[in-house]
Amino acid sequence: RYRKLLKNIEDKIVFSRDGDAVWQCSNCGHIVIGKEAPEVYMAWKLPDVKDKDMDALKVLDYILQNDKCGLLDVDIEQKQTLLSVSSMLWDGVDYSTYYLIGSPKEKQSLEEVRTILLAEIDKLKKGDFSEELIPAIIRNKKRSELEQLQYNSTRVNKFIDAHIYDIPYEEHRPRKRALRSARKRRMETDPFHK
Repeated sequence: RYRKLLKNIEDKIVFSRDGDAVWQCSNCGHIVIGKEAPEVYMAWKLPDVKDKDMDALKVLDYILQNDKCGLLDVDIEQKQTLLSVSSMLWDGVDYSTYYLIGSPKEKQSLEEVRTILLAEIDKLKKGDFSEELIPAIIRNKKRSELEQLQYNSTRVNKFIDAHIYDIPYEEHRPRKRALRSARKRRMETDPFHK
Protein backbone atom coordinates (compact mmCIF):
# COMPACT_ATOMS: atom_id res chain seq x y z
CA ARG A 1 0.00 0.00 0.00
CA TYR A 2 2.79 2.46 0.89
CA ARG A 3 4.76 1.63 -2.25
CA LYS A 4 1.70 2.49 -4.32
CA LEU A 5 1.34 5.81 -2.45
CA LEU A 6 5.06 6.53 -2.90
CA LYS A 7 4.73 5.83 -6.63
CA ASN A 8 1.72 8.17 -6.82
CA ILE A 9 3.72 10.88 -5.01
CA GLU A 10 6.71 10.43 -7.32
CA ASP A 11 4.41 10.49 -10.38
CA LYS A 12 2.60 13.55 -8.95
CA ILE A 13 -0.78 11.87 -9.21
CA VAL A 14 -1.84 11.73 -5.53
CA PHE A 15 -4.67 14.17 -6.19
CA SER A 16 -4.77 14.06 -9.98
CA ARG A 17 -5.24 11.32 -12.54
CA ASP A 18 -4.39 10.83 -16.20
CA GLY A 19 -8.02 10.20 -17.04
CA ASP A 20 -11.14 11.52 -15.40
CA ALA A 21 -11.68 10.45 -11.81
CA VAL A 22 -14.76 10.74 -9.64
CA TRP A 23 -14.35 12.90 -6.52
CA GLN A 24 -17.29 12.72 -4.10
CA CYS A 25 -17.94 15.05 -1.20
CA SER A 26 -18.15 12.91 1.94
CA ASN A 27 -20.54 15.42 3.52
CA CYS A 28 -23.18 16.19 0.89
CA GLY A 29 -22.46 13.54 -1.74
CA HIS A 30 -21.79 16.10 -4.50
CA ILE A 31 -19.82 14.47 -7.30
CA VAL A 32 -17.07 16.19 -9.28
CA ILE A 33 -15.65 14.46 -12.34
CA GLY A 34 -12.23 15.64 -13.45
CA LYS A 35 -8.51 15.09 -13.44
CA GLU A 36 -7.81 16.83 -10.08
CA ALA A 37 -9.37 16.86 -6.63
CA PRO A 38 -11.63 19.86 -5.98
CA GLU A 39 -10.46 22.87 -3.97
CA VAL A 40 -12.18 25.81 -2.33
CA TYR A 41 -11.29 29.17 -3.88
CA MET A 42 -12.52 32.35 -2.22
CA ALA A 43 -11.77 35.84 -3.44
CA TRP A 44 -12.26 39.42 -2.28
CA LYS A 45 -12.22 42.40 -4.61
CA LEU A 46 -9.93 45.09 -3.19
CA PRO A 47 -8.83 48.61 -4.20
CA ASP A 48 -6.35 49.16 -7.02
CA VAL A 49 -2.59 49.04 -6.44
CA LYS A 50 -2.33 52.84 -6.01
CA ASP A 51 -4.85 52.95 -3.15
CA LYS A 52 -3.53 54.28 0.17
CA ASP A 53 -4.67 51.08 1.94
CA MET A 54 -2.67 48.66 -0.23
CA ASP A 55 0.30 48.71 2.16
CA ALA A 56 -1.97 47.69 5.05
CA LEU A 57 -3.56 44.99 2.87
CA LYS A 58 -0.12 43.57 2.12
CA VAL A 59 0.54 43.36 5.86
CA LEU A 60 -2.83 41.61 6.33
CA ASP A 61 -1.80 39.09 3.67
CA TYR A 62 1.39 38.34 5.63
CA ILE A 63 -0.53 38.12 8.90
CA LEU A 64 -2.59 35.36 7.31
CA GLN A 65 0.30 33.52 5.66
CA ASN A 66 4.04 34.10 5.74
CA ASP A 67 5.34 30.49 5.70
CA LYS A 68 6.24 30.64 9.40
CA CYS A 69 3.89 32.25 11.91
CA GLY A 70 0.86 33.51 9.97
CA LEU A 71 -2.62 32.47 11.04
CA LEU A 72 -2.92 29.99 8.16
CA ASP A 73 0.59 28.65 8.84
CA VAL A 74 0.01 28.03 12.56
CA ASP A 75 -3.67 27.04 12.62
CA ILE A 76 -3.90 25.06 9.37
CA GLU A 77 -0.50 24.07 7.93
CA GLN A 78 1.25 23.13 11.18
CA LYS A 79 -1.82 21.40 12.63
CA GLN A 80 -2.54 19.76 9.25
CA THR A 81 -6.18 20.84 9.48
CA LEU A 82 -6.41 20.85 5.65
CA LEU A 83 -4.43 19.05 2.99
CA SER A 84 -3.10 22.40 1.80
CA VAL A 85 -3.83 26.10 2.14
CA SER A 86 -2.55 29.18 0.37
CA SER A 87 -3.33 32.84 0.05
CA MET A 88 -2.34 35.50 -2.43
CA LEU A 89 -2.78 39.23 -2.89
CA TRP A 90 -2.92 40.03 -6.60
CA ASP A 91 -2.19 43.70 -7.34
CA GLY A 92 -4.13 45.24 -10.20
CA VAL A 93 -4.46 48.54 -12.02
CA ASP A 94 -8.28 48.60 -11.92
CA TYR A 95 -8.68 46.60 -8.71
CA SER A 96 -6.75 44.04 -6.70
CA THR A 97 -7.88 40.62 -5.54
CA TYR A 98 -7.19 38.58 -2.45
CA TYR A 99 -7.42 34.80 -2.89
CA LEU A 100 -7.75 32.17 -0.20
CA ILE A 101 -7.43 28.54 -1.37
CA GLY A 102 -7.88 25.33 0.60
CA SER A 103 -7.72 21.65 -0.31
CA PRO A 104 -9.69 19.13 1.74
CA LYS A 105 -8.16 16.13 3.43
CA GLU A 106 -9.71 12.75 2.80
CA LYS A 107 -13.26 12.61 4.15
CA GLN A 108 -13.41 16.41 4.52
CA SER A 109 -16.19 18.28 2.73
CA LEU A 110 -15.66 21.46 0.74
CA GLU A 111 -18.04 23.19 3.17
CA GLU A 112 -15.74 22.22 6.06
CA VAL A 113 -12.80 23.71 4.16
CA ARG A 114 -14.75 26.92 3.61
CA THR A 115 -15.68 27.10 7.32
CA ILE A 116 -12.04 26.59 8.38
CA LEU A 117 -10.81 29.31 6.01
CA LEU A 118 -13.47 31.81 7.06
CA ALA A 119 -12.64 31.16 10.73
CA GLU A 120 -9.12 32.46 10.02
CA ILE A 121 -10.56 35.57 8.35
CA ASP A 122 -12.70 36.08 11.49
CA LYS A 123 -9.56 35.90 13.66
CA LEU A 124 -8.00 38.56 11.45
CA LYS A 125 -11.09 40.78 11.75
CA LYS A 126 -11.09 40.48 15.54
CA GLY A 127 -7.37 41.17 15.79
CA ASP A 128 -6.86 37.73 17.32
CA PHE A 129 -3.10 37.63 16.70
CA SER A 130 0.00 38.83 18.50
CA GLU A 131 0.73 42.58 18.39
CA GLU A 132 4.37 41.63 17.75
CA LEU A 133 3.47 39.93 14.47
CA ILE A 134 3.11 43.19 12.50
CA PRO A 135 6.57 44.66 13.24
CA ALA A 136 8.12 41.21 12.68
CA ILE A 137 6.41 40.93 9.28
CA ILE A 138 7.59 44.40 8.28
CA ARG A 139 11.19 43.63 9.33
CA ASN A 140 11.17 40.32 7.43
CA LYS A 141 9.69 41.94 4.33
CA LYS A 142 12.30 44.70 4.42
CA ARG A 143 15.14 42.18 4.83
CA SER A 144 13.77 40.01 2.02
CA GLU A 145 13.45 42.98 -0.34
CA LEU A 146 17.01 44.08 0.42
CA GLU A 147 18.27 40.56 -0.29
CA GLN A 148 16.32 40.42 -3.55
CA LEU A 149 17.72 43.77 -4.73
CA GLN A 150 21.09 42.12 -5.34
CA TYR A 151 19.55 40.47 -8.42
CA ASN A 152 19.12 42.42 -11.65
CA SER A 153 15.82 40.66 -12.33
CA THR A 154 14.34 42.09 -9.11
CA ARG A 155 15.42 45.63 -9.96
CA VAL A 156 14.10 45.32 -13.51
CA ASN A 157 10.77 43.96 -12.24
CA LYS A 158 10.42 46.96 -9.90
CA PHE A 159 10.80 49.28 -12.89
CA ILE A 160 8.31 47.20 -14.89
CA ASP A 161 5.80 47.27 -12.02
CA ALA A 162 6.22 51.03 -11.65
CA HIS A 163 5.49 51.42 -15.36
CA ILE A 164 2.54 49.00 -15.48
CA TYR A 165 0.94 50.42 -12.34
CA ASP A 166 1.77 54.00 -13.35
CA ILE A 167 3.51 54.64 -10.05
CA PRO A 168 6.68 56.75 -10.27
CA TYR A 169 9.65 54.62 -9.25
CA GLU A 170 10.70 57.22 -6.66
CA GLU A 171 7.43 56.65 -4.77
CA HIS A 172 8.40 53.11 -3.79
CA ARG A 173 10.40 54.43 -0.79
CA PRO A 174 7.56 56.53 0.72
CA ARG A 175 5.28 53.49 0.40
CA LYS A 176 7.75 51.51 2.49
CA ARG A 177 7.60 54.21 5.19
CA ALA A 178 3.81 53.89 5.14
CA LEU A 179 4.20 50.14 5.57
CA ARG A 180 6.33 50.67 8.69
CA SER A 181 3.59 52.78 10.26
CA ALA A 182 1.02 49.97 10.07
CA ARG A 183 -0.44 49.07 13.46
CA LYS A 184 -2.86 46.45 14.71
CA ARG A 185 -5.77 48.86 15.28
CA ARG A 186 -5.45 50.07 11.67
CA MET A 187 -5.64 46.45 10.53
CA GLU A 188 -9.04 46.24 12.18
CA THR A 189 -10.45 48.65 9.56
CA ASP A 190 -9.60 46.31 6.68
CA PRO A 191 -12.00 45.43 3.83
CA PHE A 192 -12.65 41.95 5.26
CA HIS A 193 -14.88 43.70 7.82
CA LYS A 194 -17.31 44.76 5.12
